[in-house]
Amino acid sequence: MLNNDQHTISYEESLMKLKESHSSMVTESRYLYCLQQRSHGIDDVIKFINSVRTSHDYLQIENSRILKIQPIYNKSYYSDYRRYLDTAHDLICRIRSTLAGFKSLKAEMRPKGVNKKDVTAFDESPLFSGPYIDNMFGWEVYGEKFSKDLYDEIVSYLEDADKCIDCLVGMLTEEKDIKKDPERGFASFKYDYDYYCRTNNKTIKMVETLSPDLSNDFVKLIEEAGDIKKEIASHYHEYTHDTFNNNCLCLAVHEGQKVGLTKVEAMIWGVKQKEKVLRIRMLLDHLPELTLADPKRRDILGWHGMLSGKFVMHLLYWGGWDGTKDERILNYVTSKLEGTINVVKMGAVLREKRMLAPVPQEEINSEQEAFNARIDRFVDDIMSQQNSSFN
Repeated sequence: MLNNDQHTISYEESLMKLKESHSSMVTESRYLYCLQQRSHGIDDVIKFINSVRTSHDYLQIENSRILKIQPIYNKSYYSDYRRYLDTAHDLICRIRSTLAGFKSLKAEMRPKGVNKKDVTAFDESPLFSGPYIDNMFGWEVYGEKFSKDLYDEIVSYLEDADKCIDCLVGMLTEEKDIKKDPERGFASFKYDYDYYCRTNNKTIKMVETLSPDLSNDFVKLIEEAGDIKKEIASHYHEYTHDTFNNNCLCLAVHEGQKVGLTKVEAMIWGVKQKEKVLRIRMLLDHLPELTLADPKRRDILGWHGMLSGKFVMHLLYWGGWDGTKDERILNYVTSKLEGTINVVKMGAVLREKRMLAPVPQEEINSEQEAFNARIDRFVDDIMSQQNSSFN
């Protein structure tokens, strides 16, 4: 167990302290000195070998887990692994094999006069860097093979323990660097925030029925920060994935409401596309007029007066759709037109998209550009008429 002082040190500090406490190589002379100090019999040596091997097996399992975490640990602003790699106390809980192995080694190889119960994983030991006396006789004193087997097992275990500690220290050092780098920390936050708002379809249904806490701590942090990038970077890895998503939701809705966007509009388009949202609103409010503007055109209304799949496809692209199965914009259009014009389902839109497969891309682009220009002229005319009526 760690003493009270060691409970208060950071995880990285405890790792470094652990590494420093066995910084020297376990030489044969140190090993033989410790073995002689304890006067181990053959049965004790065999039992010790099995103990080290057990710790080694658990360490290798833990190592494999850490190696899976390493490539992604500092790739996200949030982290579900921070509790996995947190305090010195958690170190005992999560990397028990490493600490237990070191403690066992140091307890078994402790100097004479030291109580086994008083030894910790962080203590100085003659096995590593503590004082010792060269063994005058070497291996010939120990005729049985088991003593050499124990030495080889200890060396192998420590090599893997070193790799484990080095890997963890590297991860935490990079994490600390990001927390101190406003540009890098903010960039990480912005990437994950934008990705969440762009891809989390389930959020739209949630914000329609729930009221996000717009005064939560993260929103307050953003609102009150003097240096926003520095502040955000300093909180790197302090949120789990779920907590971060909730913060993103609250922040997006909060920022959207400040510029007049609804909760749903804020989650679909964000504040940077406020002007686009206003144009989309304008179009949908006056879409019946567009269907009547040119009665000879049959490309807007289709079966039973429903908006045609092709028109809706072009309309979604004009509104910023990415061509995937993402139904957020379609659902928004459908809800805005409810009670006036029926809108086809996503299946009909995707069917129209598939029909374009044999068409040259230049022709597809040209048709979409013509549609965009037509819709933009219509919206511009409506906005111009409204401005004239206000003057």
